[in-house]
Parts: sequence; structure tokens; C-alpha cells
Amino acid sequence: MIEQGYVTITVGDTFTVPMNDNFAIQTKKFRNTATINTKNSHLLNYNGGLPFSNPIAVNDPQAGLKIAWNMRYAYGGDSSVVDPFIWDYRDMKKR
Repeated sequence: MIEQGYVTITVGDTFTVPMNDNFAIQTKKFRNTATINTKNSHLLNYNGGLPFSNPIAVNDPQAGLKIAWNMRYAYGGDSSVVDPFIWDYRDMKKR
């Protein structure tokens, strides 16, 4: 519909949501404590803040999972709600 010109979407300027002070404190306090269970990919030892706040290496075999868990627990404003994730794991090397 957009391509045919029936719908117009006006995009506003980007903006930054300031991080809640408590979220920042918890991220720093619990840095390097969260881990990922290698058998089922569950998040372990998560206590608050961003689970994986250090830069994630491209060659880290758990990089995708760390990014996904960070997205799940990212700060999105005081009134944000993140619905539970439902993940489907696939081994793209198997055919």
C-alpha cells in the first residue's frame, strides 16, 4: 500500500531515552555475573540491569544469545513492557 502511494508514514527525529539511575547502578553492580547455560540457553545468575554490558565479541559463540538476552532486559523507559520471548532454535549447518 505504501508503494502504491495509499499510505504515507511520517518519521520523526530519533531521541534517546535516558537510563533510569537504578538500572544503571544494577548494570554496574552485577557486571560479569550473568552467564548462559550451554545446554538450554537459559540465562543464569541474572540479578538486574543489562545482563551482558561489556562489548560482545563477534567471534563469541554465544554472541547472538547475549544480544537477545540484552534485548529482553534492556531498559526501555519506566513504563515499557517486554512480552516474554518465544525462541525457536535452529542449527543452520544441518540440512
